[in-house]
Amino acid sequence: MKKKILALLLACLMIVSIFPMTILADDHEHTCPNKGEKHTLNNCDWEKIETVDPVCGNWGYTRYQCRECGDYFAADFVKPTGDEHVWVTDVEAVAATCTTAGKTEGKHCEKCGTVIASETIPALGHDFVEDHRDGDCLTGGFIYYKCSRCDETKKEAIAETGNGHTWGTTPDRIEKEPTTTEEGKAIYKCTACGAEKTVRIEKLPEVVHTHTLVKVDAVAATCTTAGNDAYWKCSECNKMFSDSEGTTEITAVPTIDALGHRYADATKQDYDEIVESLDAGCTTAGYVKSKCSRCNTEKTRDIPAGQHSFDLEGAPTAHKDPTCTEYGYDFYGCTKCTDPNAVYAKRIDKLPHSTYEESTVKSTTPATCTTAGSMNWKCNMCGLDQSKTIDALGHDVVTVTVEVNCHSKGYEFTYCKRSGCTVEEVSAYAASDGLTYVVSVKGGKVSSDADATKVRLLTFKLTTDDVDLNKHAFTEWEILNDATCTTAGRKFRYCPLCDGTITQTETIPAKGHEFDLANGATEVAGTKVSATCSATGTVTVKCARCDETEEQILPKLEHDYGTGTFHPSICGKPAYTVYECANCHDTYTEYGETIEEPEVGYFDNEEDAKAIHPGLRASSKAGRQLHCGWLVYSSM
Repeated sequence: MKKKILALLLACLMIVSIFPMTILADDHEHTCPNKGEKHTLNNCDWEKIETVDPVCGNWGYTRYQCRECGDYFAADFVKPTGDEHVWVTDVEAVAATCTTAGKTEGKHCEKCGTVIASETIPALGHDFVEDHRDGDCLTGGFIYYKCSRCDETKKEAIAETGNGHTWGTTPDRIEKEPTTTEEGKAIYKCTACGAEKTVRIEKLPEVVHTHTLVKVDAVAATCTTAGNDAYWKCSECNKMFSDSEGTTEITAVPTIDALGHRYADATKQDYDEIVESLDAGCTTAGYVKSKCSRCNTEKTRDIPAGQHSFDLEGAPTAHKDPTCTEYGYDFYGCTKCTDPNAVYAKRIDKLPHSTYEESTVKSTTPATCTTAGSMNWKCNMCGLDQSKTIDALGHDVVTVTVEVNCHSKGYEFTYCKRSGCTVEEVSAYAASDGLTYVVSVKGGKVSSDADATKVRLLTFKLTTDDVDLNKHAFTEWEILNDATCTTAGRKFRYCPLCDGTITQTETIPAKGHEFDLANGATEVAGTKVSATCSATGTVTVKCARCDETEEQILPKLEHDYGTGTFHPSICGKPAYTVYECANCHDTYTEYGETIEEPEVGYFDNEEDAKAIHPGLRASSKAGRQLHCGWLVYSSM
């Protein structure tokens, strides 16, 4: 309740504060000339009191006080910011029903204190509508009603009059309007019980109308207004006809479209008669005054001043060559006028400076693995210094891995193989265990040979914690006696780090014979028996490593019948193809279709004769009759 009272007080204060206020001071000794009038910032001596911000759609303003009379007034109004109230619900809304009252929502704005009080909504009362009935004036009964808003029902008795229905004097509704060809229907309702009956409405009588035609004269179309042909209109029914007898009815006035002005061309810029004209120049405007020959309407079309025209594809009127430091230009004059200031300058790109290769004065600082180099030269044309940076090459890194062995831990190092690399030269690397690892390489491997090259280390790391007495650095295998096709051989190696005391000997397995011709074996002359399509062949082969021989079987050949020889159908016999194997001359025949023998005829030449039957031969003797494959042709 306290909140409601506080909200009401705040609302009242705000409503009062937005209007200019005049507070009369009874003890004021001086008379202000504006007292009781409208104070402004320009007509009195004022003092600013407070500023009220715009809130909830209300205007903001500044309150001032007149120093003469003490009246307060408002000025410097600020438009609302568009903010809306922030409502807080105090009383929930309750909808009214047929039998119980409701109430509207009660709320206040938490920003400005505006209060909207809750109001009572009266009960709605029932809205009964007829649901159905059972009975009428003759039998009595009831009419049943139901509320459209709730489930409440009621009924009313239908009195039994014994005198029949009491029909109204006018129809309750017209169910169907009558026409000249069909009857209508009218519905009458009993005023006592609501029962209905249908009453027939007679057809409408035929009405014969005689048109009273009035001629509407033709109106000629003009350039801008439409016209019409003559027509006749009935003064009584307003129907229109195209003839004076009224036999052809029309539904619209026979309009003639406006003719439109006559123009000089399809652009419709000027009428068809040119009265006066002046061409436009590059800098001066022109005009065309024209007239329509149909209606004499005139108009003037302004032609704006044109633009200078330059033939940039033609020869320039002047030229300036480009250099390394300045652009060149081709100058073009206007092709339509002689104005000396009408010049178009077409820029030509600067020439490139001389390249390093072209320069006659140049020097180079080579790049190294870690430092950039440079190319320096002077332009031959302008003498300006030019330069180009050469990126540092980066190390050409080689990684070498040395496996652990009986006298050395495993280790890995990298070095740059590029000649002249400035990485500090190291010939040996002393590990923390006191062992010395010589870093000289030969053929990409660590070597202690006299001609090994000391390399410049980039990185070095041990890959094992200790030596491995079981991993010796053996020499390459030396062959003591080589293996043959049928007997084994022997090979030998030793560990030089162990002063040759650790050695290994292994057996070299016998190699076995090599009878493959692709691997060096050879045929023994005079021993080859060629294979055929029906039988295998043989050949004796000598081992590629010794004199041992072996007889090998040659597989049978596959038949090669090719495409065969085709024989056409002749004298009623079928066509056929004979196939013959190129290896063994075995043959077989395939038969085709039979073609009827062509008619007897004579032809001008051999080509025409063969066109009738491509497979037949042609006789060189004129006058012979066509018979079983011989065509006769005449040179006539």
